[in-house]
Amino acid sequence: MTVSVIIPTYGRPSVRLAITSALNQTEVDVEVVVVDSSGSGAAQKYAPTDVLYIESDTPQSPGM
Repeated sequence: MTVSVIIPTYGRPSVRLAITSALNQTEVDVEVVVVDSSGSGAAQKYAPTDVLYIESDTPQSPGM
């Protein structure tokens, strides 16, 4: 089974911990998606190549 983990962020360095925690899961296959609403790409440096990184120019809520 594959589980998708969506991590919204707005310029928080602790996103690295969330990504690492999600990728370290062993009971299921994990797909990690980071949605960075900072407009500056600040979180991209914390996203390894196996993480889907989406950058938004405007802040988004998780429900959008």
